[in-house]
Amino acid sequence: MKSVLNRHGATDLGSQLYIRVTPRSIVGVCAFVKAKFTCELGSLIVGSPAKVIRMLNNKEIAWKKKGAEGYRRLTLRSLASLQEADPDRARVDASGYKPKYEQSE
Repeated sequence: MKSVLNRHGATDLGSQLYIRVTPRSIVGVCAFVKAKFTCELGSLIVGSPAKVIRMLNNKEIAWKKKGAEGYRRLTLRSLASLQEADPDRARVDASGYKPKYEQSE
């Protein structure tokens, strides 16, 4: 794995904004990572503002790598099976359907 320069969802302020997350690190969901954040190899990063709470062990890193590989394979399998939809395909008649909130109890 390589280090990541992450600007996903961030506003680029030129050279003032960068986030460097090292290989084999995990950033928790909803962590607020400030500009110019850096961390050591194999860090667990969480919080708002984000901070390193501990180092990951080899078992945790292997578990995360295995899970990410599963998603990568799933993506490739899904892409390989995509087909263009026939515009004249049969449709389901939903004319009598009512959303649950409109149905009587």
